[in-house]
This record gives sequence, C-alpha cells and structure tokens, in this order.
Amino acid sequence: MASPTEGRARFTSRSQEGSGCRSRTASLAPGAPPIDEIADGVFSNLEHRYVRNVERPHGLPKPKRQVRMSRNGTSAYLDNFFVGYGVTASQS
Repeated sequence: MASPTEGRARFTSRSQEGSGCRSRTASLAPGAPPIDEIADGVFSNLEHRYVRNVERPHGLPKPKRQVRMSRNGTSAYLDNFFVGYGVTASQS
C-alpha cells in the first residue's frame, strides 16, 4: 500500500520535469506554494505563508514536515517538527 505522500512526490517530480521544458508555466493559484515546497510537505497557503514570512526571514532550521504520529490509536500529522529541539509548529 502506498502512502499519500508518495503519490504527491511523484506528481511534483513530474511537474518539475515538465515545467522545465516550457517557456511559461501557469501558476497553481495566486499565493499557492511553489512545486518544490509542495514536494517538501508544504500543502496549504497558510503553511506557505509561514515558510515565506516566518521560517525563512528568521533563519529557523528546516523542520520535518507532515510527520505522522499516533495518539490513542489514531493518526495525526504534525505540520512542522523541529527534530533536534523536540518542538512542533502547527498552523490551524
């Protein structure tokens, strides 16, 4: 069984390959995350704004994104998990 992120990774790599052979590529949507950020786990406009306006300007370390965790038998995903610090940042 494939995980949901595996399919997304295949899509983004194909999109990146295809966009390199066209002179102009259409944007996904105004303010949408770039394809490389989607491949990195940035899925929503809110997460994209966090990366663009907080993480990069303040020089924060790059977190692991969309980390799956299990709590009471159910799965949940952490938006950003800063591994060396044991800290999470979640956009809701």
